[in-house]
Amino acid sequence: MKNVLRVALALGALVSLAGAFSGCGGPYIPSAKEGRCNVNREWVPPAQVDGKWREGYCKDA
Repeated sequence: MKNVLRVALALGALVSLAGAFSGCGGPYIPSAKEGRCNVNREWVPPAQVDGKWREGYCKDA
């Protein structure tokens, strides 16, 4: 009975580990499409430039 429990726990750990790493190779998805900036500044949303993602930022208005 102990061996069955150990095998089940080990299998569960492997499945969890595989799930944790499955998203590492996926495409980047920017997190903040809308942002808040101080007065006299405006939000520039994340954008893909030359195949790479640029984070969103605030710029002078």
